[in-house]
Amino acid sequence: MSNSIAAKAASQNPISYLVEGTEPWSGKTLWDASAFYRLGLYLEEKWETLKLWKERIEYRRSLNFLNDHLLEDVGLTRDDVENEQNKWFWQK
Repeated sequence: MSNSIAAKAASQNPISYLVEGTEPWSGKTLWDASAFYRLGLYLEEKWETLKLWKERIEYRRSLNFLNDHLLEDVGLTRDDVENEQNKWFWQK
């Protein structure tokens, strides 16, 4: 960046290009529609991951409240429940 462009950018509000979405020295848009779309996809993926982790936490907690007869009905033992509860929420 040349000195004249840097001086021009410095003379303007230093964060105006962030708010307005353009670089003061080029007039180009920093964000285009595809960038927002990619950001949306990324955030959606992270949201789905958080929901999955929450479901695992709830599932593992609910296993504690089942008696041995109900556990037998679903094909689990107390050892299976203990092993499941010893896992971290991100582990399958």
